[in-house]
Amino acid sequence: MLLTKLLTPDRRRNAVKLLRQRFGVSERRACAVTGQPRSTQRLIPKQREDNTDAEITEILRTFTLANPRQGYR
Repeated sequence: MLLTKLLTPDRRRNAVKLLRQRFGVSERRACAVTGQPRSTQRLIPKQREDNTDAEITEILRTFTLANPRQGYR
């Protein structure tokens, strides 16, 4: 079994589900073990419908590749 840090809420959400299924513990106990707030556990993440910032992101990426030190102090 590969042990990794549970840094993202999505990973902690999955860990809570796994603990509840495998050990039959309550949501409160599983959230306490993983450090996941229960309100975040119940939150349904929103999926982006479209990526409206794709053009701007691409422009910024090309600029930073061309000028890697631009804008630093």
